[in-house]
Amino acid sequence: MNKKIVFSYKSFFRLIVTIILVLVVILQLPTLLTYIQDTSDNRIIAIIGAVGNITGGIIGGIVAYLVANYQVSKSKEHQEFLDLKHSYFNLRLLLDEIEYNKKIMLTIQTESNLPAKSKFLANHLTDDRWNKTPPTFADNLSNDDFKEICNLYRNIAFIKSNDSTIEELFITQTNTLIIKLSKIIRKELDFILTKLN
Repeated sequence: MNKKIVFSYKSFFRLIVTIILVLVVILQLPTLLTYIQDTSDNRIIAIIGAVGNITGGIIGGIVAYLVANYQVSKSKEHQEFLDLKHSYFNLRLLLDEIEYNKKIMLTIQTESNLPAKSKFLANHLTDDRWNKTPPTFADNLSNDDFKEICNLYRNIAFIKSNDSTIEELFITQTNTLIIKLSKIIRKELDFILTKLN
């Protein structure tokens, strides 16, 4: 017996108009009845006044609804713009860190001594930006891209904490992941930038 009541904008608008109409009529009914019983010209003035009040109430309700609806939609658009802007800046900072790590990987490609390579990577790879980035940066990324970024930073964390047990294949895979993500994030940044402009 779990029933949901769903309101569309149209039905909500009709409900508001009906409530305003009923309230205005109820509030104006005593005045209208008093003047209807009067036999003079005041009765016509009272009827015109009551009808004017009812009409004014309806128009005022409609205008208030339209203004509120406009403000809510503009507020929503502004919030989406701000979220997109924050996502852009966080992705930009993350890309900068990934580019730095890519340069670190390039500097060790000629090194053949695996322990020296591992030690160098453990000391120079960075994940500071990743640790400070809120999860909302990924709102515009696909799930697969987000998983790839998480995978990259798990690899970096593993390299930093296990410099003596890293294999060459693992370093190569991490480097490939860095190059791939650099391209993906650049593409996503371009897409967000077009949405911001």
